[in-house]
Amino acid sequence: MTKLKGNGVRFRSITKPFIDTTKKSSHSEFIIKIFAALAQMERCTIIERTKADLESTRPRVKFWKHRKD
Repeated sequence: MTKLKGNGVRFRSITKPFIDTTKKSSHSEFIIKIFAALAQMERCTIIERTKADLESTRPRVKFWKHRKD
């Protein structure tokens, strides 16, 4: 958000008027930071789940690779 803001990028939601960074408002800055934190948390959760799934799949893949019919 800092890079975007530095380049003059602003955001205004059409359906949610409280999400508006075109005006100087502490409320809108707070909401944007909350959304950014939630997005980061979701990203980390997806990474953790993907790694766990890959680790749980490895033993099964090895079994099927070495199995001969």
